[in-house]
Parts: sequence; C-alpha cells; structure tokens
Amino acid sequence: MSLEQSILVIDDEAEIGEALKIVLEGEGYEVATETDSVAAIERICEREFAVVITDIRMSGADGYRVIEETRRRWPDTQ
Repeated sequence: MSLEQSILVIDDEAEIGEALKIVLEGEGYEVATETDSVAAIERICEREFAVVITDIRMSGADGYRVIEETRRRWPDTQ
C-alpha cells in the first residue's frame, strides 16, 4: 500500500466502513478498515496512512483519541 493513496477508515458500524471502502477504492485509493478503535490505534502505531477517517463515538477509545494518537505518531497524516 503506497502512502500517498492509503486511507484508514474506522467505524464501529462495519457497514459504514465497508461502504466507504467501496467508494474510495472505486476512486483508486487503497483502503484499510477497522471496527474497533483500540485495534485501529494499534494499526496506526504500526504504519502511517495518508488519511484517517474515523467515527467519533465508539466504545473503547473514541475518535478524538484515535486522532490524537495519529497526530502524535504521524503529524503529516490528514
């Protein structure tokens, strides 16, 4: 997955994440999805994404925590 085309979509409702994945892949992006915010943070710690799209209200860590961790580890990620 090239960094310039990589997007991580995080939503605890799998259908929403999958719908976004279909649309974004149709536009040529490489998309990874997570339904669990804690697993998403672990994934963000492992590698950088060009863009992270996250739900705000989730169990575990909320979307603000996901954004905070993303910015801490990868300040250039949008």
